Amino acid sequence: MAERRPARVSLRERMRGGQGVVRFSTAYLLGAILLFIGAAPFVDRYAAATVLDEVVATLVLACAVIAVGARRRTLILSIVIAFPALAGQWLHQAWPDAFPWEIVLSASLLFTAFIIVCLFRFIFSAPRVDAEVLCAAVAGYLLIGILWSYVFALEERCLPGSFAFNAGPDASRAMQGFTPLYFSFVTLTTVGYGNIAPTNDVARLLAILEAIVGVFYLAILISRLVSLQTSARTVDRSDDPR
Repeated sequence: MAERRPARVSLRERMRGGQGVVRFSTAYLLGAILLFIGAAPFVDRYAAATVLDEVVATLVLACAVIAVGARRRTLILSIVIAFPALAGQWLHQAWPDAFPWEIVLSASLLFTAFIIVCLFRFIFSAPRVDAEVLCAAVAGYLLIGILWSYVFALEERCLPGSFAFNAGPDASRAMQGFTPLYFSFVTLTTVGYGNIAPTNDVARLLAILEAIVGVFYLAILISRLVSLQTSARTVDRSDDPR
């Protein structure tokens, strides 16, 4: 008897099944985020790297749209939200004085928050733990750090002097470029080196909220993954006729 080949899954079925537009889309998103974080320190050192940074940021936006586009409505909504962030980044790159960076930060912040919510919903609706769920979990955690880097950069632009810099070269003593990303992940992981400190109540509250979100995200995520794995093993045992 000839072996029956598995039926090819159509794009519409994949979208209904919550797998994103393409298979392993959350893995692509995770790779793009790691590339974005890894390239960030070199943007401030080399002027030519700013264009590369925008290219990588565009790649992250595209991968994020693909990763959360399991349903047609979500796909369309993510494209609509991503467009102002994407257009703003390139317009600011071409005409920095004509297009305010505050608008770009606000649009990027809104889009990142939307992607985090979609990934969190995907993790909690998944029937079992697989590579897609694990990649979505790690990508969501890294996106929280990127989200708060936009928050800190926007806070400094709205209220100058919100952060004090106690160490480091003069070029890095500004909440722009790689600095907000560095401070965000140091706060998210509750490391707290002390070289950057919030100086007003709003900035302090934002730092506290990020630390709380980071701790609770890991706690809730681990409990959810353990619950999924336990329930999957229980189902497998119940299906075993032996």
